[in-house]
Amino acid sequence: MARVAEEGWRLLGATMRSAATSQKPGTRSLVAAGVALFVFARNRPNLFALMGGPNFQGRTKFPALDRSIGQTLELLRQGFLAAGTSQDAALKQALIYASALQGVVGQILWKRYRVLPKNAEGEVGRICEMLIKGLR
Repeated sequence: MARVAEEGWRLLGATMRSAATSQKPGTRSLVAAGVALFVFARNRPNLFALMGGPNFQGRTKFPALDRSIGQTLELLRQGFLAAGTSQDAALKQALIYASALQGVVGQILWKRYRVLPKNAEGEVGRICEMLIKGLR
């Protein structure tokens, strides 16, 4: 299962990277990456749940999985740096952003946060903007 989660993080990272590089570095690329995370999760809800679940705690047990997660977080860290965040704060902001997005996306997928499917990507984009603004 750790290999499946690892592959999921690789796919997610590639999806987010593709979306982010189509936008201006900084806030726009972070929003695009966040919306891409939502689209990935909506299209693969079971994989998304596995990737974010508590099954794989402990870096020493799953180093390849940890590397895949780290590469995805690095993409977000670079986005925060491009948005003007200091080197010291960028990783912390990337971790908080990713964690908050996981929570929001999960709530949308589980229909606890009610939004019409046709409006979901726009809503996630607005939430991403709020998170980025709050973290800076």
